[in-house]
Formats: sequence, structure tokens, C-alpha cells
Amino acid sequence: MHEYISYFATMPVWQRLAIVLGCLGASRLLESAKPLVRFGYRKVAHAAVNLTFLLTSIVVSLTFGLAAYGLLELHHVALPLWAQLAVSLLVLDLLAQYCSHAILHRFRFL
Repeated sequence: MHEYISYFATMPVWQRLAIVLGCLGASRLLESAKPLVRFGYRKVAHAAVNLTFLLTSIVVSLTFGLAAYGLLELHHVALPLWAQLAVSLLVLDLLAQYCSHAILHRFRFL
């Protein structure tokens, strides 16, 4: 089991991405072939809308995440490691998640 965990811990990012995308693609094909529940809308069109939302959210979150990282690097204060971690999580969560979420709801085109 240790070798198994070690393999996935040291796996290159492109392999992880390939596994995730492969599993998602296989699930999508299986669901298209034999759906568990039939919905009254076209799944391909709905997937395109969801993909648009996902890409917009990625752009906004990445922008705010990089801004938060830049702020933390500019104002480096000598704190203990646990305090640095706590402050980093709070600031990154505020800027990268809450602010991007509020912006996505405020502007209709996003």
C-alpha cells in the first residue's frame, strides 16, 4: 500500500490530469449510453453552459488568487509558521473565493 500511495504522490501533473479527464470522459460516455435518470433538457447544451461558467470562474478565481499572493509577498511579516498559514488561508479565501464569487453574481455577463 505504501508503494501505491508513493506512486500517486510523486506522479507528474499531466498523468493526474489524464486520469481525471479519462474518468470523467468514461463516465460521460457511460451516462450517454445508459442514463440513470432522463431529464427534459439537452445535456450537450447544458454542458456547454456549465463549461462557460467553469472557465469564467477559473479566470476570476485565478486573477484574485494571484492578487492575494502578490499582496502577501509584498507585505511579508515575520510570523510563526502556523500564523503565516492561518493568515494566508484567510486572505486567500477572502480574495480568491468570496470576492470572485461576489463579482460573478454582480456582473450579469460573467
